[in-house]
Amino acid sequence: MRLWNDLAFGFRSLTRRPAFAITALVSIAIGIAANTTVLSVFNAVLLRPLPYSDPDRLVAIWPQRVLALEEIAALRARTSSYADVAAVSPGWLMALTGTPTPRQLDADRVSGNFFDLLGQRAALGRVFGVEAETPGRDQVAVLSYDLWQTSFGGDPSVVGRTLTLNGIPYTVAAVMPRTFQEFASTADLWTPLTMDPTAAIWTGATALAYGRLRPGATPAAATAELRTLAPALQTEFRRSADWARGLAVVSLKDTLVGGVRGVLTVLLAAVAFLLLIAVANVANLFLVRTTERAHEIAVRATLGATPGAIARLLLSESLALGLTGGTLGVGLAYAGVGVLRRILPADLPRVNEISIDARVTLIAVGATLLAALLSGSAPIHQGLKALAGNVRRGRTIAGGGARVRGALVAVEVALALILTVGATLMGRTLWTLGGVDRGLRTDHLLTMRLQPPGFGSPEEASAYWRTLLAQVKTVPGVRDAATILHLPTSGRNWSADLAIEGQSLAAGASPPSAGWQSVSPGFFEVAGVPILQGRGFEASDGSTAPRVMILNSVLATRLFPGGRPIGQRIRAGFATGGAWATVVGVVGSIRHDSLNAAPAPELYVPFDQRQVGANSLVIRTAGPPTRVATAIESRIWSVRRDVPISSVETMDGLYADSLQRQRMILTLLGLFAGVGLLLSAVGTYGVVAYGVRQQLREIGVRIALGADSASIGRLIVGQGLRYGGIGVAVGVPVALLLSSLMRSMVYGVTTTDPATFAVVPAALLLVAGAASWLPARRAARVSPMETLRE
Repeated sequence: MRLWNDLAFGFRSLTRRPAFAITALVSIAIGIAANTTVLSVFNAVLLRPLPYSDPDRLVAIWPQRVLALEEIAALRARTSSYADVAAVSPGWLMALTGTPTPRQLDADRVSGNFFDLLGQRAALGRVFGVEAETPGRDQVAVLSYDLWQTSFGGDPSVVGRTLTLNGIPYTVAAVMPRTFQEFASTADLWTPLTMDPTAAIWTGATALAYGRLRPGATPAAATAELRTLAPALQTEFRRSADWARGLAVVSLKDTLVGGVRGVLTVLLAAVAFLLLIAVANVANLFLVRTTERAHEIAVRATLGATPGAIARLLLSESLALGLTGGTLGVGLAYAGVGVLRRILPADLPRVNEISIDARVTLIAVGATLLAALLSGSAPIHQGLKALAGNVRRGRTIAGGGARVRGALVAVEVALALILTVGATLMGRTLWTLGGVDRGLRTDHLLTMRLQPPGFGSPEEASAYWRTLLAQVKTVPGVRDAATILHLPTSGRNWSADLAIEGQSLAAGASPPSAGWQSVSPGFFEVAGVPILQGRGFEASDGSTAPRVMILNSVLATRLFPGGRPIGQRIRAGFATGGAWATVVGVVGSIRHDSLNAAPAPELYVPFDQRQVGANSLVIRTAGPPTRVATAIESRIWSVRRDVPISSVETMDGLYADSLQRQRMILTLLGLFAGVGLLLSAVGTYGVVAYGVRQQLREIGVRIALGADSASIGRLIVGQGLRYGGIGVAVGVPVALLLSSLMRSMVYGVTTTDPATFAVVPAALLLVAGAASWLPARRAARVSPMETLRE
């Protein structure tokens, strides 16, 4: 009952000083809201168990390597660490036709035991099992909940219906629940991966392997077993010497979220610093308020109030403020989580699971109480000193309370500096990435993905693409058009092992490998990729012509350091159909994977000599690319109406999208740094302004004795700069230490970048000086006669 009465008194006391209460409430609410929002992401991605059955027993087998199906079959048959081993082959594009609007789908092919491995059941129907791994029984599909809703209107009778995918009929076996997400995949549906030794893909790198450990088994034991088995498999499957490199068995959770742990840790540290700035700011406000109430506290003591009662009185105000601000902050966090889901990168693992659950709420409550206690501890100490007569009316800002307030301002400046350094490093990273040479001209370039349902022969496919390109080129506003297999930054690429005619490998050595692309004649001219040697592809490089290829500059330098690749003959597996192809040109290197990764070795073959099902259009336009997109789509459908079109985007947009994660980090760190700077400026202003009020008599005397306005202004601004200088002196070495956590997040700049560590402290000192300027102006206008009269 006493606690409730104290809190009620605290609320009433706050309402008598609305300006103080609102300023403090906003500070606490912002700190709690930011912490709760980011903590909800940290909790969902890193702390919460994976939403599968017995998630601690799920592992990724050799997670950095794509395995052949024959290797996965060997793992199933010859290892004892696993209760089961499943395979996942992601990223198969399928054309859904026979519906009012054809649609390109992203399908994952999975082994029949995949859903059982995860312990997942369907919302409708029944998922396929190991029987679907048999050829002839594999034309079944499991739909995602989103696909069921968007393409089939949530119709429960979809189970058992026949769909046409890439021109082949599939029977819908089941629909997965809304909550099911396969790791970090965004698959629209799942089809069986046949474990057939006679299939063409049996010996090729096709799938990722996942397992469920037997009770008592550990990832370390499974890794040791795999390393023991590896030499026999290497010999049996005729693998190269480095085949077993990176061999490991890793928990599934570490595989999925390990790549974002550093980013989320940095963001969580940033919001913790922001909360500390808010707490320091509120503590300063309470200190000023407590100092002004020294006479009131003395009167209460005279009337019989004990030190404990005085402490409860002051604590009740900080608790009332903290509870109110915390409640407001948690409410803002609920809205913040919704906003954060929209700005977080789509490839962030478990993004759909982000929410404020009981654990996050409990931590938010604890943070609120801790913030209230921390912000109230210094004022309570100051209030108790007042009882002993250590705080007297008219005492100048040089007193002990002033030193505490100055120290809190210095802490705010130091923390704001750390946040600003992080935001500046990310800003410089984005600026650098924006200026990176992409290897092609991205302006006025429109891209789109096409997925024809299927062709009867390679000749039919070639005829379709030639007709299509001819039609697209006639659209007003289109200058030229070409095709490419995989667009830059699409996350897709095919690779091949290479053999060079006349060169033999050393015993046990691995053959060189490179990514490969199938492109139409004129692609390099359309995309603005420079031809450095030889020629580009021509219409004469048809299916019956001698096989040819073009190397990018990275691959040409790697394979032929002497610089004479033209005329050399290379065999590149599936890319050249197992035949020798003559190098006819060398072109510039496109940054295919991402802007912050160096161009990889890559080769190109003519699309008439290596036909694939899906291709992307690259269209050079005279004006803004998006203006002609609709007309181009209409022209495509005039050639064939059942061709799905997807991913309509400018090339500039593709590269901008690839920076989504860096942009998100910059946005959040910039926001936190901006708020931290504002709070530290408010704190500096408050302390300096209060000091001016306390020093009015001294300032009046100085002016009466001849001090001019400039000297008074320098005196006051110097106080603010002194606090800022102490904060900078503390913050710079801490920022140097903590910035190393961002080493994997920055590009083109070091985490100890001299320019950043010169500009940011100077900016913080400028903010401290600006925050002190208004109180300095007031001090310079003090009337000595009025001051002395008072």
